[in-house]
Amino acid sequence: MRTLSKRQQQILDFIRRTLAREGVPPTLREIRDHLKISSIGSVGNMLDALVKKGFLKRGDRRARGLSLANPETEETIDPMSPFSFPLLGHIAAGVPIAAVQHIERYISVDRAITKGREGFCLRVKGDSMEDAGIHNGDILIVSRQQAADPGDIVVALLNEEATVKYYKPKHGDVYLVPANAKYDPRRVHKEDHFQIQGKVIGVFYTGQRSSAVKN
Repeated sequence: MRTLSKRQQQILDFIRRTLAREGVPPTLREIRDHLKISSIGSVGNMLDALVKKGFLKRGDRRARGLSLANPETEETIDPMSPFSFPLLGHIAAGVPIAAVQHIERYISVDRAITKGREGFCLRVKGDSMEDAGIHNGDILIVSRQQAADPGDIVVALLNEEATVKYYKPKHGDVYLVPANAKYDPRRVHKEDHFQIQGKVIGVFYTGQRSSAVKN
């Protein structure tokens, strides 16, 4: 199996998302700007590596002359092919823990779940979301976004600590609500630093339970 570096995987995922959303691949400049790569020349070198490894096909030297290829057959890949989301460590389903930004590995996530969205994965630590079917050790699939609808399960930073809870705004206040009667809802005060990091769009179950997805 051909392996990719972290940066090559990021470029490939960005090309996949752009094709799914816009129907055309990104330009070299768009790749450089989106991923904050130092130069267009560096982008070109990494694209050449992806072509050589069989993940991309270059039709010509036009700005948008790229297409995706199956690394085994050199045919255009299925639009439902997976993205790779980084697994960033643990997230608290209980008392908030310090946010972790260390990439452990990359996890393939089906395009039907991601729908072209950027995101990441986090491993659950704690039991405060058990009644929502989220258990200790499960891996959350998270869409990276800073807004959510009432009732969404979100990954949030509260005073530099990360937690996963139901998002429940009410009468101008925001509450982070667990799915376990052992824990109380937590009100976000005006002096708190609060930021939504993403919305939970799926769960990789661990242990003896069967896998399922929450949309």
